Amino acid sequence: MRIGIITFHRAHNYGAVLQCYALQHYLILNGHNAEVIDYNNKDLWAYYGWRDFEYENKIKDNPIKYPIRLYKYIKARRHQILRYKKFVFFQEHILNLSATKTIFTSPYDLILIGSDQVWNTSITHGFNPYYWGTFNKPKSTKVATFAASLRFHWREEQLGDIYNALKRLDGISVREKSTKEYMNGLFPDLKISCVSDPVFLLSSEQWKSFAKMPNIHTPYVFFYQAETSESIYRIALDIASQRNLPLMVLSADQWAVNSKECHSSSPQEFLGWILNASLVITSSFHALAFSIIFEKDFYGISLNDKQDDRLKNIVSSFGIADRLIDNVSQCKKNNSFSPSNDIERIKKEATEYISQIMAN
Repeated sequence: MRIGIITFHRAHNYGAVLQCYALQHYLILNGHNAEVIDYNNKDLWAYYGWRDFEYENKIKDNPIKYPIRLYKYIKARRHQILRYKKFVFFQEHILNLSATKTIFTSPYDLILIGSDQVWNTSITHGFNPYYWGTFNKPKSTKVATFAASLRFHWREEQLGDIYNALKRLDGISVREKSTKEYMNGLFPDLKISCVSDPVFLLSSEQWKSFAKMPNIHTPYVFFYQAETSESIYRIALDIASQRNLPLMVLSADQWAVNSKECHSSSPQEFLGWILNASLVITSSFHALAFSIIFEKDFYGISLNDKQDDRLKNIVSSFGIADRLIDNVSQCKKNNSFSPSNDIERIKKEATEYISQIMAN
């Protein structure tokens, strides 16, 4: 079966590209001709595309702090460029991208929309038809979502377009239980499934063979923040200090705190930093997911916002809700856990959903 995937594959975000790789790789391993439809959302590109240092604006903002900003820029520039190039290489050489960007001229048997926050309308700047299946396509092409996620509830004026799009889909699945409950309340006549993120479709051994280990041979605590937070950074520093271990920091924001050892990490190196860590601390859904897959000692840090629903959902699925904290006093010696049975369970639910879409 020829399958196209629509997601945020051009985002320079570790979780975004790795979940895309996981879904595509799983489908290929199961005998399908799967490729990522190379739709490049201009709003995403405006955010993740290369942006140079705006000298004049920085001077106008604060002339006194400009020399400090310039020094930090020069110091970080090499790492920033290298990380940028590594993401571009991953997207163009590791992912199997479609030759064309027009769905109608590249007919598929099935198009899967997701995973990631494809239904977060603040990211897509409103209702984008590509993420809802309301685009021109051959009549024979099925369209379904796979583990779609959102962060904020939709606005009232968007619900009409959303409902009209959803009822045309051949299958609807979301990633979070809270999203399923929210949508069931809005659209009780629609059948909505809840399936795991695509990263759980691949085994721990498959991910380990894909990871690139860091060139460091001493224990460390790895801290990854998808959204910059000074308070969470301080929590990570305190926990690392308690364990008398160095803190390796990787931030999605290249202007935030980044340790020189991992600032320019590729997606494969990101996995290696998690795999090799003595402890992982994160506010990121995907860093937490890979910590579970690799059976690492970890703490998820609560941001006390809507993003917490995603973190709460995943730790609850594995019966380890105590791993989600919001201050240092909640840290305690974690009991070991074996997630393999739970991973197999949620993987089975996800693969059965895919099989049902293909069979219908």
